[in-house]
Amino acid sequence: METLVGSLLERLPCVKGDRAAAVLESDSRDWRPSPINGSSEEAAMFDRRRTILLSRFAIFGLLTFFALSATVAAAPTEAQLREARAALEPGSRLDLYGTSWVELYADGFDKLEGLDFAAMRRALKDLTLEFPERYPNGAEYLNRLDAYEARRPQLLWEIAQKNDGSMDELDGILAFQREALLGDPRRSEAPSKGLGEFLGLPRQSSWQIHSIPQVFGWDNEIAVLSSLRGEAELETLYRPDKRRLVSDIDLHWDADKLMFSMPDENRLWQAWEVGRDGSGLRQLSPAGQVDVHNYDSVYLPSGKINFVSTAPFQGVSCNTGLTVGMTYQMGADGEGIRQIAFDQDHNYNPVVMNDGRVMYLRWEYTDIPHVWARYLFTMNPDGTDQKAYYGSGSYWPNSIFYARPIPGHPTKVVGVITGHHVGRVGELIVFDPKKARSGTEGVVQRIPG
Repeated sequence: METLVGSLLERLPCVKGDRAAAVLESDSRDWRPSPINGSSEEAAMFDRRRTILLSRFAIFGLLTFFALSATVAAAPTEAQLREARAALEPGSRLDLYGTSWVELYADGFDKLEGLDFAAMRRALKDLTLEFPERYPNGAEYLNRLDAYEARRPQLLWEIAQKNDGSMDELDGILAFQREALLGDPRRSEAPSKGLGEFLGLPRQSSWQIHSIPQVFGWDNEIAVLSSLRGEAELETLYRPDKRRLVSDIDLHWDADKLMFSMPDENRLWQAWEVGRDGSGLRQLSPAGQVDVHNYDSVYLPSGKINFVSTAPFQGVSCNTGLTVGMTYQMGADGEGIRQIAFDQDHNYNPVVMNDGRVMYLRWEYTDIPHVWARYLFTMNPDGTDQKAYYGSGSYWPNSIFYARPIPGHPTKVVGVITGHHVGRVGELIVFDPKKARSGTEGVVQRIPG
């Protein structure tokens, strides 16, 4: 800054010679020296020198102000942000706001830092190109997104300093995110058809599909998507009568038929089977079982079928109004049903792995860090040798829904990571238990990432 100021001062017009030096060395208490020899010309010269000197001081002050302002407004470094975030940890230092306020700003800092602007930009560009008429604000949203992303480092700093208005600005960014993404024209605008159970999924991830209150009146079907390398074609394979909700599709090993879950006439979920041409619809799970739901079925290489059922009639420990879904097995025609898992809480999403074992999600409630953990387990097809596969004893991931083995790999799996009291939505993560079996240590890829 001194170099800049000095350079500018050198360019200012000034009085040269001894007279200029005399002016600069004059008594600062007397800004109107007596005219030399009583000459009005000399008095005018001193007035001009005084004006020049005062101009210098004024310009120096302005340059100092602007230099200091530029220093304050400069984007903070990553190290500065990390240090500022660490200072927000409760107990790290005394704070006049109190611990609750510190935690509020710490949570705001983490929310802003965790915003994935790149993923949001891809989504907005896709919506803008795909639905130019139904998504008219796409260009505006992209411009606002660029501005918010550029603003993030400085706003993180202001939040860490607990500046007035910083949290309000963060709320505005989060509101923009909801506005832009929930403006997806593919979402229904009907107030009764929002997220969760109205996407054909439970409102809360820990609940099973039998908790969905309305199972009729859906506009859905099982369809075949083909010609993916050319002009993609979508063809209806099976469209249910009475607009029943369909879920949990599993293709047979021979690809000549498939199973799925659908409610029967009594609104009880059952396992159904249909041919690949849409013919031969039949119910596999037993009818006439009052209050028993059967769903989430999977073909085994032996020809038998594993599925989830509420037949045990046991309740969840924290909510006895929810009946637990447990793993059962039956023959190819629904015969020989027997229970093969005897857990405290739900089993979810069974799938056959590349080595023939069955992988599934299991809600654990005992001997763990918290009560909301759903871990990946494996068992032999007959229910023996049940053991943890990934996540046991971890705070994260809370749950891995719809996990599937990576084709051609002996250990890698991919699944949707989500919380407990939210819907079954979240990031897609690839794990490899050969690398590690808990926490983030076994993460191979985050999608998008």
